[in-house]
Order: sequence, then structure tokens, then C-alpha cells
Amino acid sequence: MQLGGSISGTVNGVSANPLSGIAVQAYDAQGYYINQATTASNGTYTISGVPLGYALLYANGTANSQNFVRKWWDGGVGDLNRYRATGVSVTTATPVGGVDFVLEAGGTVTGAIVDHNGSPLSGMSIRAYAEAPVNSISSFTSTTTNPSGVYTLSGVPGQVFIEANSASSGINAVPAWWNGSGGVFGPANARPLTVSPSTTVSGINMQLAQGGTITGKITDSNLNGLSGMGVMAAVETDCSMAQAATATTDANGVYTLVGIPTGKAHVYGSGGTYVPMWKSATGAAATSQDSLVIPVVAGQTVSGIDVPLPVGGTIAGTVLGSDNKPLYGVIVTATDQACPTTALSFGASAISYLDGTYTLRGVPVGTAYVTTSPALRRSDQAITWYNGGTGSGSCSAAQAVPVAAATPASGVNLTMPHGEIIRGRLTKTGNVGLGCISVWAKAASACADGAYLATGLSLYDGTYSMYGLPAGSVYVGTKAAATSQRFLDQYWNGTTGVSTCAQAVGIATSGGGVLGNVNMTLPAMASSIAGPALLLDGQ
Repeated sequence: MQLGGSISGTVNGVSANPLSGIAVQAYDAQGYYINQATTASNGTYTISGVPLGYALLYANGTANSQNFVRKWWDGGVGDLNRYRATGVSVTTATPVGGVDFVLEAGGTVTGAIVDHNGSPLSGMSIRAYAEAPVNSISSFTSTTTNPSGVYTLSGVPGQVFIEANSASSGINAVPAWWNGSGGVFGPANARPLTVSPSTTVSGINMQLAQGGTITGKITDSNLNGLSGMGVMAAVETDCSMAQAATATTDANGVYTLVGIPTGKAHVYGSGGTYVPMWKSATGAAATSQDSLVIPVVAGQTVSGIDVPLPVGGTIAGTVLGSDNKPLYGVIVTATDQACPTTALSFGASAISYLDGTYTLRGVPVGTAYVTTSPALRRSDQAITWYNGGTGSGSCSAAQAVPVAAATPASGVNLTMPHGEIIRGRLTKTGNVGLGCISVWAKAASACADGAYLATGLSLYDGTYSMYGLPAGSVYVGTKAAATSQRFLDQYWNGTTGVSTCAQAVGIATSGGGVLGNVNMTLPAMASSIAGPALLLDGQ
């Protein structure tokens, strides 16, 4: 039997005062719970029985009715974003020490959740996010409403975004985000709530609209029901498509999605080694652009939305940083084109584990190109393409990976050097922030079709970020027509935005750090433009 090791450290407050009664939890490389320990009066803890390998450490600052923020160990004093966590390497039975945290005092948020009739909603999931939820991120704390619909969130840092979601309860209520006065659907509509340490913000109440229902079946290519498949409904908004409901198929492959807002919905099925697909008019499609629009009305049910999934292949490998240490939380994607000039035919993705390993399942049989992104980590590791070696920052150097259903492709390893983060703000006349505007970066030319190095979406205040730009030169521009925004696109010319791509000027990227103030003002357009892009927030 392989002996386990132990991990120890200290949990302090911001004044170096030891914090007792804090639960420190250990998880393995795949995120499964291992063990935990509670800090003593001097703030120390020791977790025993940790298997050899990498462990993820989490300090639960709200354990034992305390009110400190929760953090993941990041090699320093802890971080709210779990995807920026650093694994603790346990190689022998020798104890690993010095895994220390510093926890700030948290605040408290309370409120009540009611349905469209004003009746309390019990068992609703309430989640708090420390970062704007336009891109997919994990919540740092959560709770559920009591029988009176009341909730209390503790351990809240200075600024948060609050979501009420019925996914786990099966209640037919539309999920909502706090927008400063109530609850609205769609993460792009969320607004930050400011919470001071050791204080309580009350009255964060939301009334949730009645949802509609979609039912159907997820099958294989022979129309046999598939159990345990994930199903998601996304709804078109003025910004982009936003996730509205999720479900898991039963033993017969049947699913029921509830809490879908009135509007145009699209259904997506995934799981196992089957290729993820969207419901289409002819059965299934690999991209949202080709998916079927499903009209949903509150209080009504749409049935027969069946999605067949073909069998796919598997690609596996490891993602390392420039220091040859594993990178956690990297998005790894397989697509049919390395430097796309037309719409992608498919895209399968996975997130690297704590030990840097990843497994892409459900990749269509044939060939695929593999790339990485640090968008979940919000870090500066450069976007990297698999090139048969350790990876390249140029899509033109990418090497195709053969994909077969019966034989997994392994050893598709990538090393991500440091890249650049580009930040800026998009405004309209009067210095008013513009949210929900797509921003892109290209390497070759601002006028070239496709081949985006990175993309972003401006937040409610107009700010945006693009992560992982490799060293070299990039061009930055906007794509307002990807949403229902009525503004003319702009291209960065080194000082401001200009209306023609030929006037664009490349930005020199050194491969490490942040380039800020790439700000542009978008002129209003007179005529109407296309509707919302069929992309989920953050994709």
C-alpha cells in the first residue's frame, strides 16, 4: 500500500493574528475531497492521509459560524479564484509545511427570493462571485434559501456579484442576477454589490419570473437513450446567448429543463465520449450557429427536443508553465481548424487538472487542432497551439492530431510561456461605458479574416480583458455587430479607435505583464444591425 503524506501550515488574519476554527480542506488533482483539519488556537493545522501527488488546499473562512473570506492556496496567501490555485506536491511521507493562508474579514449579505406570485422560494441556490460573470468562473461562496425564501451569505469580500439559481432544486423559476435593484436574467446584466468587512448588507431581494420547460431525450446515433448525459438550455439575449437551465438524463436518456425564460432557446447535449451537439432542425449540429431556435413561453412545456450524439474520440496530455510546473485551470480546446477563416465545424473543450493533465472527450473522429487558453485563470500564460513538440504561439505552426473512436490520442502536451494581458475600456459619446461589445486580437493584420488570437467581451462598465497574447505584435478591434448593439466597429491605432482597419496599428507584446488603456470610443450607427451572436457568455 502506498503511504500518504501530510500538509501543514498556518491561517492568519490580515494583522498576522492566528485564526482558530478555520476548516482547511484538501482535494486531489481531479478535485475529489481527501481530508480536512481545523486550525488550533495558534492558527496551525495539519492534514494527514494525503495521497502522493498534487493536492488542492482550501481554507473555509466561514466554518464554525465564522465570517472570513474563503481562499484557495496559490503559492502565496490564497486566492478567491480556484483556477489560480497552485497544487501542493506531496512526493513522500515527509510532511509538507508552509502552506499558509491570510484571510480577510468578510461581510454578510442577506435577502429573500420569491416567485412570480410573490411566494417564498425554498431551496434556491444563492451564489456569490468575486469577478464579473461574463466569462465562466466558479463561485467562491454559496448557500440555499430557507423555507421562508430567506438566505444569508457570509465571508463576502468587498465586491461581489449575486446569482439566484433554481438548477439544483428543480423549481420552475428563471435564474436571476442582482442588478442593483432586483433580479434579472443573464450574467451580462449583473451589477456589483459593495460589502464592507464585518458589516451586513440586507435587502438584496429578487423576484424570479416563471420559467418555461423543455423536455426530450439524448440518444446515440442509433437513437438509444443515453443516461447520465448533461443537457443545457441557452437563451438569446441582447448581449449573447446565456445559460438558462441544466439537467442530467435519466436511465432512459430523458431530460427535463425548467426555469427557462420566455424567448428563443437552444438545447445542447454532452457527456462521456460522445460528441457534444446542439439540437438542430435535422437532428443535431456541432455549432450553436446551426442550432434550432426553440420558442419558450412561461408556464408552458416544449417536448420532443431529442438530440442524437455520435461517438467521438479522446485526446489527452499535460499542460505546463514556463517553469515546467503543471498549470491548473487552463482551457484546452480541440477544433477543426488551426487558423480559422470560416466558422469552426466543432469545438471540444476541457479544463486541466491540478497536475496539469487534461482529457478532451467527444472529439469528432478525423483530425483536430489543440490549443490552450488562460481565460479561466485570468493569468498571462500565452495561448499555445500543439505543434508536435512543446507548443507554439502561432496557429500556422499547429500540427493536426489524428482522432479515432477506439484509440485515444495521448501525449498531446503543451508548455505555455508567459504572454500578455490587454485591457481597456469601450465607451460611447459622453464617456459612457459600453457593455456586451466583442473585442478581438489578431496577429497578421486588422483587415485579415478570422484567425483571432484572443477575444473578450466588455463588461457593464465598458472594461474588457484579453488573456494570453503571445510575444510579437497584435491588432485589436471590436465586433459590435456580434450583438444587438448599434455602434460602428473601431480598430486601435496606437492612441484611440479608428473606423477603418487599414489605419490600425499593431501593439507590441513582450510576453509577460499587462498592457492597459487600450480604450476606444464607438460612434453610434444609424441603421439596424444583426441580432445577438449565438455564443455562450465566455466562449
